[in-house]
Amino acid sequence: MASFFSPCSFPLLVTLLAGETGAERGEERSVLPRTLRFATALSIGAALFLLLAGAAIALGGAPLFEGVTFTSAAGRTIRIIIGSLLILFGLMQIGVIPVPFEAVAELAFPLERRQAQLRRRHPTAGFALFGFAYILAGFG
Repeated sequence: MASFFSPCSFPLLVTLLAGETGAERGEERSVLPRTLRFATALSIGAALFLLLAGAAIALGGAPLFEGVTFTSAAGRTIRIIIGSLLILFGLMQIGVIPVPFEAVAELAFPLERRQAQLRRRHPTAGFALFGFAYILAGFG
């Protein structure tokens, strides 16, 4: 799951979404214009997230985090919290701590339905939103 949302696997995402181009359905017309439109929209959405994240860091991140070092109290606290979360996630993954992921799926279903509706009505905008959300999930 983590490797799918990894930013370095972004080129693979375009391949996974190639079904939207109509090539698999054997459509007669050229699929290149549709492919380029969807790939461009996906890339623009992803780039928009990266630009917004970069701007937020450039405009306000430095003063907020300049006192956080590896040995500072804030740095130690962050390491303890992240380390504990990683151990918790590892225990969940190997089944020591059972987690009902069906509840997460139920929470995500309305959002997925809206995104699918947007992609049906406005495919290009839907792919731009998907590109934005894809990178956001990778950073999350």
